[in-house]
Amino acid sequence: DVQQDACLVPGPLSPSLSSAVAPVDITPSEQQELGYMPCRDDYEREYDNEAESLISQLSVGGPEEDELETALKLAQVDMYSRRLRERMRRKGLVRDYRLLEQFCHAGRPKASPVGARSKRNLREADRELQEKMRIFCQFQSAAEHEQLLENLEREKELKARIKELLRYRRNGITKLDECSEFDVARHRREKRKEVKKKSAPANSVHKKPISTASKKYEEKGGVDIILNEQGDTREDSKEATDITSLPGYELLSDKEKKLCQSMGISPACYITFKTVVLKDQAQRQKGSIAKFRSPAGLDKSHCRRILNHFANSGWISAN
Repeated sequence: DVQQDACLVPGPLSPSLSSAVAPVDITPSEQQELGYMPCRDDYEREYDNEAESLISQLSVGGPEEDELETALKLAQVDMYSRRLRERMRRKGLVRDYRLLEQFCHAGRPKASPVGARSKRNLREADRELQEKMRIFCQFQSAAEHEQLLENLEREKELKARIKELLRYRRNGITKLDECSEFDVARHRREKRKEVKKKSAPANSVHKKPISTASKKYEEKGGVDIILNEQGDTREDSKEATDITSLPGYELLSDKEKKLCQSMGISPACYITFKTVVLKDQAQRQKGSIAKFRSPAGLDKSHCRRILNHFANSGWISAN
């Protein structure tokens, strides 16, 4: 009855104020080596083990003690409380992140399910990020830190996806259904580049003649042309592909259809380049000069052929 009444009475030493400590998954021999006492959740040698020396010799309430001595002793008790809180904080981090188990199980072979293995492999790929973010473990719980790492990985994936969508947009792709066709065409184009680069000798590069209109237009800064790996060495006969089923084909004239067919570029890419050039021509007529970049995938020879077509059609001027 006395023990039951003691448990019901709240107080600074009441057993109801303390909660049971989660068991630690280490063997008794490992506990003995570490000096860990699991029932008390203490160690033979704690962090800041000499902290108790601040108050071990204190005695409060002596007959000759004045207010200054009392304030000094209370300050020592406060210093001890701060050091004790730091010790408890570190012990809490050890329990929360299960550092004892990780230290003792480091050399043990441990079988894990497939899901856990794939998750660990994912962490191996982002080891550098984990090392950089480890300093924030002391300010977060284990669950919060894990959520932070997952959010950072998700952010990285979203940025990569946004970059990919922007690349589609620069090439005139506005629908997700067209992305697969664009990727297939780009893969084929890259394969042709590799085959041509291996088969063609290094000294057999022949440049095509450049018309006066397109040359002057480029020199005036109308379009900032992006060169690909092949430069001017692409042959139109090898680039001919069927573009009749691609979106935007019906918007082209007969000459434009033949031009795109001979160069092997998509109608959407051609329309995007045409829009950029015509807008630039309109700005130049107003007196302002601005540079634009052609869509990725067009090499220099193709850009010049398109500019020649624009000049012959009277859409741009060579002056």
